[in-house]
Amino acid sequence: MSEFVRLDFLVREPGGTTRRLEGRAHIVTDAHGQALRMVGTAQDVSEAHRAARALQASEARFRSVVATAGEGIVLANLQGEIILWNPGAARIFGYDMTETLGRPLTMLMPDRFRPAHTRGITAAARQGPPTHRKPLELLNTGALGSLSEKANRMLEIAQSNTERLSRMVGDILDLQLLSQGRVAMDRAPCDVAEVVADAFQTVAPVAAQREVGVEAALALPADFSFSADADRLHQNLVTLLVNAIRYTPRGSRVVVSAKRARGELRLTVDDEGPGRPPTERELVFERFYQAAPPCERQAPGTGLAICRAIVQQHRGRIWVEDGPRGGAAFVVALPARA
Repeated sequence: MSEFVRLDFLVREPGGTTRRLEGRAHIVTDAHGQALRMVGTAQDVSEAHRAARALQASEARFRSVVATAGEGIVLANLQGEIILWNPGAARIFGYDMTETLGRPLTMLMPDRFRPAHTRGITAAARQGPPTHRKPLELLNTGALGSLSEKANRMLEIAQSNTERLSRMVGDILDLQLLSQGRVAMDRAPCDVAEVVADAFQTVAPVAAQREVGVEAALALPADFSFSADADRLHQNLVTLLVNAIRYTPRGSRVVVSAKRARGELRLTVDDEGPGRPPTERELVFERFYQAAPPCERQAPGTGLAICRAIVQQHRGRIWVEDGPRGGAAFVVALPARA
């Protein structure tokens, strides 16, 4: 006779590392039920266990962001049933979450749009795993029939809002992790001139569209040595450049300067825009703060808040002051060594 059992083990190695093992075995017994032997296998499931916990934490963060977002967020499964409904959606549609979960998404649509939605869901289900589908783009292909000019415009707005919301959720999660110090900074010797050049290349399309020139004025000594997370420094610089480009008039310039001052690297991005009044200079680093309208229309975001969090993770400072050419100057000061 035999009996199947499942066993979980935590194994601590000499170096202090803990591994999780999952065992499956048969206990062989005699005619009197006495155990004779156990035969089975054990598998190291440490990585799978860690991945599951990370996924649970990520899902919890996502649900927290969705619950506190000001915009309406509605998710549906492949059967077209609503599986997530946040307070923003309740304000927009007037339904409480208990009235919508499990109900068809079509309850939110005018009757004339419901057949097209149903065909879209069916077609999307045939295209493969959910992470590789783009249902809104499916409508754009004409697979569900031609759309009127007004419907096309509504579709473009929907796509734009979806992409913006996706970026916003990503930024909020990024900011949350940075603010909690849960993002490791990969500090290594960093070539400031190279980071600036890469940032210029990244913002080139935005600068060309706005007809704004981007220039560098680097005044670092030959023996200057600096360590930082180059990718995060690049992210910071790109955010500050795009912000400056959007607030500066067409035909003007944005200048990035770098120098060593009091044991710090001072990176400054200044523009020829309207500048920032003293009352706004701290507020601009708050998430979703919208200052005076920029030259290019944009929604309030978290970019500058993420900049501040990255700088603080480097034990640095960031502030706004009057620029040398009448606009605003964003200054990043990071510890450096000669």
